[in-house]
Amino acid sequence: MKYTVCYKLVLRNVVNEKYNKDVNLMTKIKSGSSSLFQLRFVVRMIQFGQKFVPF
Repeated sequence: MKYTVCYKLVLRNVVNEKYNKDVNLMTKIKSGSSSLFQLRFVVRMIQFGQKFVPF
């Protein structure tokens, strides 16, 4: 039981880190002169990540 909780916490931290990176990337894309396609791709990746991690 303890092991599962630890694993979930670690996994959540990893996901949060990835999500934060994605958000940073999104703001970079917004501020930069990048295409809408890239923004859409990042949003899709975030949604894809959330689908598999039900926190």
